[in-house]
Amino acid sequence: MARQYPEFELCKKIMNYWRAQNPSVPSHLFHIPNEGKMSHRAGARLNHIGRRKGVADFCCIIPSGRYSQLWMEVKCGSNSPDDAQLQFLHDVRIQGAAAVVVWTIDEATSVLSSWMNDTPDNLGWMFETDTRKLRTAAYNAGATCDRTVTVFG
Repeated sequence: MARQYPEFELCKKIMNYWRAQNPSVPSHLFHIPNEGKMSHRAGARLNHIGRRKGVADFCCIIPSGRYSQLWMEVKCGSNSPDDAQLQFLHDVRIQGAAAVVVWTIDEATSVLSSWMNDTPDNLGWMFETDTRKLRTAAYNAGATCDRTVTVFG
């Protein structure tokens, strides 16, 4: 049986959605290819030219609301961001960017739709909840659920 790559498939869906919804600015959302298996030598070469562990999967360079740009980390299933990814999300937030972790295409499309409608604060709390545990806690604290994205009411 062929090996499955659910995060890769989710990233493809995100890009397909972006291109369909934003044909005039297709290059303003891009994926950072920071994963994959490679030789030690190839990895060392990439590190030498600036590859950084923990960089989010996507960056949108269009400002929205009070945010300068959007960084989106993609996870699947029960995966959560590792320490380097959490540190990166924290670092870009300090610089005025929004940073979010998404686990589903519905979450990703909700974030990107709000972003392009210049209403990112509708999902602003998501920019501070980087694990499934925090999402569940937010929901239990009285949030309402809009599709698969939990939004404070």
